[in-house]
Amino acid sequence: MQLFTRAVHAGSWTLGGHIAAQFLRFGSNLAMTRLLAPEFFGVMALAFTFLFALNMASDLGIQQIVTASKRGEEPRFLQVVWTLEILRGLGIFAIGALIALGLLTAQRMDWLSPDSTYGHPDLPLALGLISFASVIGATSSINLLTKARQLLVARVVTIDIVSQVIGIAVMLAWAFLSPNILALAAGNIATATLKSLLSHGFIDGIQ
Repeated sequence: MQLFTRAVHAGSWTLGGHIAAQFLRFGSNLAMTRLLAPEFFGVMALAFTFLFALNMASDLGIQQIVTASKRGEEPRFLQVVWTLEILRGLGIFAIGALIALGLLTAQRMDWLSPDSTYGHPDLPLALGLISFASVIGATSSINLLTKARQLLVARVVTIDIVSQVIGIAVMLAWAFLSPNILALAAGNIATATLKSLLSHGFIDGIQ
């Protein structure tokens, strides 16, 4: 019964967090469309497509490993898993930076039409910055995964929402002061940075 209660509680928090995140994303998108040129959203969408492909290609199933393994709460095991996650983040950043460099080279060699999204001068920078956010995200505490394993997700969801709110605030402030594509990247980096800091400061577990 206790397991069932914890599962219902975790499910409620997860669902509530998902709904809140969707509302925040919808509201921030509405606000950003009034502050930035439409072309920036197309460029960032393409950059995130590259990043999504890199994430999928390098997915190690860390969450599933920690959840299913009998050693899922052993400090030594978790430290190894965390190290692998950081190495994965570094790998994503390295490949993303190489792709960005390739795009920049192709643009300067006039291999890409300047009228296409691939030829947009801000695309290499946008891809490089959001790829770097993968490194920051990978440094988040491994205890986030152990709490999910234990179905103790209230604080995890709270950290996600708080990080997203601060990231949106940074993005809106940047866009208001300097309406360029860096505002979108800055919000992504701010969210990843705050989540990493909060996960180490407010989630108990191995250090």
